[in-house]
Amino acid sequence: EIEIPTMDLRPVFGILAMLAVRSPGAAVAIASHKEILPVLLSFCISPSNHNFDYRNIVNNCVDHKSSREQYTGTGTGTDTGIERSEFCKTATPALQLLCIIARQSRDVAQLELFETIIPDLQAILCMSEESGPQKWSLILLRTLLQYGLSLQHTQSIISLATPHITVMSDDPHKLSAEYLTLFARFC
Repeated sequence: EIEIPTMDLRPVFGILAMLAVRSPGAAVAIASHKEILPVLLSFCISPSNHNFDYRNIVNNCVDHKSSREQYTGTGTGTDTGIERSEFCKTATPALQLLCIIARQSRDVAQLELFETIIPDLQAILCMSEESGPQKWSLILLRTLLQYGLSLQHTQSIISLATPHITVMSDDPHKLSAEYLTLFARFC
């Protein structure tokens, strides 16, 4: 088992993203490697590595409860702005890398790695504050839907999007436009 030291992984994701953008073969190699990407992603995106329980939020959000009204954090009262900020710092570059890799080809996007992170993406979308990880989660979902993948998660994505789309705003940082672009892939 690989242990990851507690360091800033943003440069690692930046280097991998640079390689993936410049070479589709490198993107396939990065995505297909049995340890590199899964370990890095579990460290940066997986809720088990953070002090707030996103899976609990997802279960409640998918049950058609409004995440904006009922979940200002985790429901457990253990997350803080610092923890959320650290999560955003590590999750955003990880999700950007996944978006770059998934865009290379449908064959890459069909790898098991992309299917296993869907619950984590849904958990990120349930966060009460709109953030960079939410935007990149939507972009990744949009890419997967473009290839006809992850269609079985459509109902839960619609449930997550409803609060964002029903309260349209002119604020450029809102995710309404990202959700509407995502839904354009369904049509």
